[in-house]
Amino acid sequence: MNREILKSLSNDKINETARKIFDESTFLSNVNQDFFQRIYSTPFEKYSQRLSSIGFSKMEKVLDAGCGFGQWSIAMSEMNGKVTSLDMDNFRCQIVSNFQNSLDISNLSVEQGSILSVPHDSETFDGVFSYGTVFLTDWKKALKEFFRVLKPNGVLYFSAVNVGWYVYNLMCGHND
Repeated sequence: MNREILKSLSNDKINETARKIFDESTFLSNVNQDFFQRIYSTPFEKYSQRLSSIGFSKMEKVLDAGCGFGQWSIAMSEMNGKVTSLDMDNFRCQIVSNFQNSLDISNLSVEQGSILSVPHDSETFDGVFSYGTVFLTDWKKALKEFFRVLKPNGVLYFSAVNVGWYVYNLMCGHND
């Protein structure tokens, strides 16, 4: 791994970049705006620590399937060789590209596309990571697609929630 990348992605640098990107972006909804602010107000180390705890590091190629605004992709770029961020929303892809360019992350690429039809050959990735996305799709098709692009013995991580997660967040607040 490139140690210079690790040193340059401090909490302060990411927060500064997030403020800049936020100020320069036109969010089409309050939901997107609030979501962006929430994920980038979370200490960045939290994402890196979670990835380390699930063994999502030291891989040659990883896919962040349904990358959203890229917080997980940025953290993965510190710990893995090449990271591909995939999302079907063009605005979110542009935000991740803005982070990539502003933070000069050379091992991160951003692609617009669906997790139901990942635009890569079979057995391409050592790891496929999908946080908070699978349950928004035809999950059986998404998982089949993840296994298609995953190399043999690769690592798959995905999260799925149900109504209890939303109720908890409404009552207790998210990441408080």
